[in-house]
Amino acid sequence: MTNFFITGTDTGVGKTWFTVAFMGALKRKGLSVMGMKPIATGAEKIKDRLINEDAKLILQNCSQMVSYNLVNPFVFELPSSPHVAAKHQGTVIDLDQIIKNYHFLKSMCDVLVVEGVGGWRTPITDEHSLTDLVSKLNVSVILVVGMRLGCINHAILTAEAIKADGLNLCGWVS
Repeated sequence: MTNFFITGTDTGVGKTWFTVAFMGALKRKGLSVMGMKPIATGAEKIKDRLINEDAKLILQNCSQMVSYNLVNPFVFELPSSPHVAAKHQGTVIDLDQIIKNYHFLKSMCDVLVVEGVGGWRTPITDEHSLTDLVSKLNVSVILVVGMRLGCINHAILTAEAIKADGLNLCGWVS
């Protein structure tokens, strides 16, 4: 069984709702499923720690309970592009830490579903975009398309970019 990366044409298109529904469908097939949202922006402080609602929902739908920080190692209060939110918070997003968490979670399940942040070309550091992370994880990509004016163009351009980056686009949903 392969692992999956859920991306979108942009932010607010339903990546989290699809991620959770997909995790549920895989579990109903009898598979052990874990989820991950390695980078999240737009979090709120709860009991002196930042919590992102999307990451929390993914955590709640995992087959096994793990710590929030394992599922969401980089969380930022500012609802902006990750590289901007990280600078604002004085943090550096460490791809090696994300990959370490990914491999740990992968060892616990049949299928690992990773949800992205923003859209396909979202910068996550000054040097790297989301594309670089997905390439390092070597996972199949599912594209979530927001149903709104211009979505066909966004979907086609994003699908072309994923394929041009040498990754396996196994499907798209809306």
